[in-house]
Amino acid sequence: MKSAGKGVKFERIRRITGYLVGTMDKWNDAKRAEERDRVKHGLGTNTSAPLKGICLLERGENNSIQRISGKDALFMLLQQSSRPLNAGNMPKYLELVDKISASVAFYRMQCNMELEAAEVAYGAMSQQGKEAQV
Repeated sequence: MKSAGKGVKFERIRRITGYLVGTMDKWNDAKRAEERDRVKHGLGTNTSAPLKGICLLERGENNSIQRISGKDALFMLLQQSSRPLNAGNMPKYLELVDKISASVAFYRMQCNMELEAAEVAYGAMSQQGKEAQV
């Protein structure tokens, strides 16, 4: 029985200036210059940024947000996050949740479907961030 993919060679295919190519070996000088001078947007780049806060949402008639402790957020965080299907990965998952709950700002937001909900969340969370920097 042959394993799927075993012994199969894959060639990297990229989209460059509108063309799907594996190599630029056969490109003329003009096409190489076009590739060299193109604006690279960084899409698809693996980057990271520090996690500053998590907003746990609940449906509400009015828009309101309040900062809550990691301990108070823990149950909601466990409810609203994806858990590993493999039980063997559960200790790592719980360790990560514990680390997050101890180091990140949490907010509980009750909101409706109005645009004001986003404005309330942004206002409260960005203000809290400014206070933390002082």
